[in-house]
Amino acid sequence: TGARLRTAPPELQDAMLHSKTFIVLLLIACAGVVSSFRAPMRMGLFDKAFQNDETLKPLEGYADKRKVQVTFQPGGKVIQAVAGQKLKEVVRAGRLPVKYNCNKGDCGTCEILVDGKKTRACVSSLPFKPQITIKAL
Repeated sequence: TGARLRTAPPELQDAMLHSKTFIVLLLIACAGVVSSFRAPMRMGLFDKAFQNDETLKPLEGYADKRKVQVTFQPGGKVIQAVAGQKLKEVVRAGRLPVKYNCNKGDCGTCEILVDGKKTRACVSSLPFKPQITIKAL
């Protein structure tokens, strides 16, 4: 004998019909809502909604204090980084040959010298200093 096509019980067929109808009506309603926003958008009513407030000014000196000039040894490559950034990201940006095993700071394979002090790159952040030297061990 061949496979029989199963159908839903009669009491569920009405619910399925109503749920399909509901979904179709919901889609039609959503399309209507979206089209009701098209005219104001074409007229430019929302153009200034996403602009910055002209009265707000950047804080003087704030952005400059967070920038850090990082020099990598060996090689002398220099990059700009942001104070507080993860050292792991900074080291990768400078293409310093540092290996990572545990990424928790337990094993010590990622140790580097930051201004002469041993630091584990996987768990440390870039200090708040204008210039820093990072050296691979």
